[in-house]
Amino acid sequence: MRKNKDRLLIIFLTSLIGIVIITGGYFIWRQQEIITPIESYLNDHEQIKDYEIIERDTRDLKVVLEIEYTPFVNTFYQEIDEELSELAGEDELEIELADNKSSSLEEISYELNYLIWQYSHSGEYTKLLDKLDELEQEYALDHIQVHLSQDGFFVQIRDDNSYIWEIVEYPTGLGKDDLTDDNRS
Repeated sequence: MRKNKDRLLIIFLTSLIGIVIITGGYFIWRQQEIITPIESYLNDHEQIKDYEIIERDTRDLKVVLEIEYTPFVNTFYQEIDEELSELAGEDELEIELADNKSSSLEEISYELNYLIWQYSHSGEYTKLLDKLDELEQEYALDHIQVHLSQDGFFVQIRDDNSYIWEIVEYPTGLGKDDLTDDNRS
């Protein structure tokens, strides 16, 4: 009876040690093959002021980037998204651009989200662009742009030292193939 308990204990401890080694090996591999290359890329990119990599799950990453405000940030975002997605491999990846919101810009953003929803449902994208010009003048904004991307409408608004950038998903039933090529900014 005692020998059986000793054997079970040895089997249990061996299994436990094996699991610890395999799990530790995975996390070391993940750090060297995924996290470190992402950190290296972000450190070398001149537009990135700061970043944070959040591991939400064993195969789910969120990267929060702090960058200088720049017009056409959608181009920067697409470049970063492509590169980091390649480095992340099969891991899920979410990229968030940290912004510097003010309450007045948030109100404008809500209004703009409604306009995007309204005009995208009716297909009147040129009217949406005209409304952007009106919003810029009405609120005396430094900059307002909406670009179309594969993920949705890429919105950026700037006023003084405050700025917002966000991706507004396409309304239900619309996709990128339903959009106009008008790219006024």
